[in-house]
Amino acid sequence: MDYKFKALVIGAKSGSEEARLQLLQRLKPLMLSAVNRCGLSLDREDLLQEAALAVLEGIQEYDEARQVPFLLYIKQKVYFHVFNLARKYRPAESLNVPSDSDEGTEYMDLVADGSDLAEEYLAKEQSAALREALRSLEPRQRRVIELYYFQRKTMKQIAGALNVSTKTVQRIRKRALEILSGLLDQ
Repeated sequence: MDYKFKALVIGAKSGSEEARLQLLQRLKPLMLSAVNRCGLSLDREDLLQEAALAVLEGIQEYDEARQVPFLLYIKQKVYFHVFNLARKYRPAESLNVPSDSDEGTEYMDLVADGSDLAEEYLAKEQSAALREALRSLEPRQRRVIELYYFQRKTMKQIAGALNVSTKTVQRIRKRALEILSGLLDQ
């Protein structure tokens, strides 16, 4: 496979110091680009040295048999190395700084309490499980449960709406609750 800098890469792999220096010189724009793009808060010179180390490691690790273009391989290696360093040393942001909205209010005051979020999530999960369990009931059982629990109808009102006796409504409701209990316990 032919690629740009092939002779220099082969020379650098075999230990030629001059080939390594020429490669570093020719890849300097790539290293500068990576430093400018990824290392916003760190010292430029330190990051440039780290990028050069990534290039030297990449030269030794590069395997021509994998059919990956050398420049693509080196570019990814340098960018990921510099980006990971910048991410590692990025200063932590504090929420205890004044917000733009009101005087005296910090960003931390604007964040919702975590316990409420957990309770809301649990309630949504339970509600979804109940809806799914209700779908598995027979239509008549589901109708009795909906009328009794969601629309707050009395047994007598439900019996009148379904044209059955009150005792039948009680039996249907009891059986539906047993089924729901079994489904929700799972």
